[in-house]
Amino acid sequence: TAYTYDTVNKREVPMGDEATGKASTPFGFGAGHVDPQRATAPGLIYDLGVNDYVNFLCSLGYSQESIKLITNMNVSCPTQIGQPGNLNYPSFSAVFYQGQSSNLSTSFMRTVTIVGPTISTYTATVITPTGIDVTVEPPLLKF
Repeated sequence: TAYTYDTVNKREVPMGDEATGKASTPFGFGAGHVDPQRATAPGLIYDLGVNDYVNFLCSLGYSQESIKLITNMNVSCPTQIGQPGNLNYPSFSAVFYQGQSSNLSTSFMRTVTIVGPTISTYTATVITPTGIDVTVEPPLLKF
């Protein structure tokens, strides 16, 4: 339901960064721009609620007072704060710093719900940078 390419003038070019005029990166556009026509029949959705976002802000180190300013709610951060990557959101990023061990790994879990035809198959597609290995389990979802 989102796109990462600018389809102006029927050309598919990467979305641009308005500040620099250069091609944008996933850190600039996240999951992409919403495609309103595809949003009416999304297929798979990532369920999120207010508490998910509150826990995300807690995991980023925001104080309960700061979160109250954002949400206008009294909140209590969990005693065991998760990682920001635990937010059930379509996009995610892993940052590994130069000089760290070459055998680092991280895991991200996502939960999706089917909204649409109950007989559907989805195949994971991942484009990885050079030197990075990604495993998706399961690689195929059947509903």
